[in-house]
Amino acid sequence: MFVVSVVKMWFIVLVAFITFIVYLNFFKINTYWKEKGIPYLKPWPLIGNMGSIILRQREVSHITQDIYNAFPSSRYIGIYQFRKPTLFIRDPELIRLITIKSFNSFPEHSLFCNDENDVPKNKGLFSLGGKSGWLEMRKKLNGGFSPSKMKDMFGIINESVDTLIDYLEERGDDSVVDTKDVFSRLNCNIILSTIFGIECNCLKELDNALFLIGNEVNDYASWRFIRIFSTVISMSLTKFFNIGLTRPYIGKYFLQVIKDSLTKRKRNKVYRADMIDFMLDNKTEDDEHLNTKKPNLREDEMVMQLFGFFIGGFDAISALLAYSTYELAVNQEIQNRLKREVEEMSETQFTYENLMSMKYLDMFVSEVLRKWPIAVFIDRKCTEKYVIQPEQGNESGLLLEPGIVCWIPIYAIHRDPKYYPEPEKFDPERFSDENKHQINRSVYFPFGAGPRTCIASKFSIYVCKLVLVRILQVYQILKCGEETKPPSDVSKIVIFLSGSGCKVAFKQKN
Repeated sequence: MFVVSVVKMWFIVLVAFITFIVYLNFFKINTYWKEKGIPYLKPWPLIGNMGSIILRQREVSHITQDIYNAFPSSRYIGIYQFRKPTLFIRDPELIRLITIKSFNSFPEHSLFCNDENDVPKNKGLFSLGGKSGWLEMRKKLNGGFSPSKMKDMFGIINESVDTLIDYLEERGDDSVVDTKDVFSRLNCNIILSTIFGIECNCLKELDNALFLIGNEVNDYASWRFIRIFSTVISMSLTKFFNIGLTRPYIGKYFLQVIKDSLTKRKRNKVYRADMIDFMLDNKTEDDEHLNTKKPNLREDEMVMQLFGFFIGGFDAISALLAYSTYELAVNQEIQNRLKREVEEMSETQFTYENLMSMKYLDMFVSEVLRKWPIAVFIDRKCTEKYVIQPEQGNESGLLLEPGIVCWIPIYAIHRDPKYYPEPEKFDPERFSDENKHQINRSVYFPFGAGPRTCIASKFSIYVCKLVLVRILQVYQILKCGEETKPPSDVSKIVIFLSGSGCKVAFKQKN
């Protein structure tokens, strides 16, 4: 009897211990923001505030707007990414503090790559942390997107855009196209040419292997979606089960393509003014000393960054073009004004300088990025204890521990009537010389904010402008009934707008 009693006692202790651990991990964590005394959204056990995102019930851009509007007088709101407490920042000045002034306390993104076959694993510029050489790598790569480098790429990009004009011409007048698919294929041509020196025509080669890889890596449906959220649910389990963000064959295939391109370029000694040439010019040779002022790149670094540029630019530029053509189709007066500027520019030689001097085009693209920022939100991870000082009567100092993630809602801020009157209205005049000074820099950041702003933001805008000018030289962009609807982001990753689901017609000018 004594033995039985002891066994029962230990069984009760074990059950109590397990219950306590479950409580701490799955229920106690949900009181984190309540105990901090800040406004918060009530979470559900296990899933936190991620239910609508998991079920794909609504577009993520609209979900973040709902969170943003839940406490309109608060500077920040507590939410939960599953079990992970996350601070949702509303106040522009606090955003500026976190992303710029106190950047050293928030230098990292929270995304994680684990699989040994993942590319760029933890070596891509986006994934690198403050202690992992992010700043040094950024300095090495900055020159690849300088104005002089982009000017050198003008001819290469223009040749790639020829494939789009030929494609539209072959389809005939009043050609109706799925903008996301067409611009994804065009953008694949441009990126492969400007980054790797690979000439292809994905508008004709429907099963081009590199296009299919780019499309798959940027398609966050089904298992890809689950892979992403596994890193949020439990980093430990992600590491234990070795869950990667990409399927193993993708990394291996693409790495081989990049290495082959590097080998071929070095062997043939051909100069193309593309990203590979830039990197080869800055490559560290094995017998070189590293104590040089030149920011040299190792070959493994080159491979990882080139893949990162391909994946990062694949969806961003095509989405920007999809939203641009949608707004032109539904705003014919704006399109006509832009066409007049294109016609005036066309009377002179079409050059990089002339393209970048087009004022109304710049206003137009700026407004596209205001209304349709590529990133719905950005994140910053706190890496050291940090106190947000109180500024309102109902606030007290808020201590953020290392590991706490901050969400910064670009889409919601860009559509806040407090900063942009009639935010749903598409109005390039917001960015005219007379009006743009009225926009607070802290409420316009379509490519992110602070030192970790997208390194290729100017390149993306440049490509978008060039493509739009080439289209408007030849075509009028028209609506095609109910098929011309605002592009959707509902089927994609929670961070980026995809520009999917919109069709427009291209009518050739007389």
